[in-house]
Amino acid sequence: MSAAIGPELAAAARLCDEELLTRVASGDGAAFGLLAGRLGPTVRRVLFRFGFAEEEGDDILQECLIRVWQGSSDFKGISTVTTWACRIAVNLAISELRRRKVTPTWQPPAILDTEAAWDRLQQAETVREAVAALPLRLRTVLILREFEGLPYRTIAEILGVPIGTVMSRLHKARARLRRRLEPILRASAR
Repeated sequence: MSAAIGPELAAAARLCDEELLTRVASGDGAAFGLLAGRLGPTVRRVLFRFGFAEEEGDDILQECLIRVWQGSSDFKGISTVTTWACRIAVNLAISELRRRKVTPTWQPPAILDTEAAWDRLQQAETVREAVAALPLRLRTVLILREFEGLPYRTIAEILGVPIGTVMSRLHKARARLRRRLEPILRASAR
């Protein structure tokens, strides 16, 4: 019997995400495992960009995957499965950030081997703090575009807003970030 599972699982692994989701909707746990394996790294990376530590991000990822499982039969195919899962994750992240009313904190590594590594870490932390200080609606668009490299259309689908709104928010986010980081960049250029 276990020999029959191997080829069946191998065949399922060749399916696209939408086909896997259809199988998930019919209760196929193996298809869900494959789909979760595909979605996990992308969703985890998005959550990390919002500032969630690994453990916090994993909790939100878990909730996101539960919602994918539960909503699998409701998926309409308007966007890709990955975009749909990212929308769920972003909504969960925003809800968690609003609930806390504070920005998640990231802890730098305890040991850095060079002064240059320490300087890069300090610069990265300065940028992270500047991004975290943006209003959530601007921060979200900036993260999805600049850190995740998503196209405007996908961001609009994830957030459920028009593309023009995405572009406007991104423009505002970049301008605020530039104003906040400009004195720091000028000082480091000297």
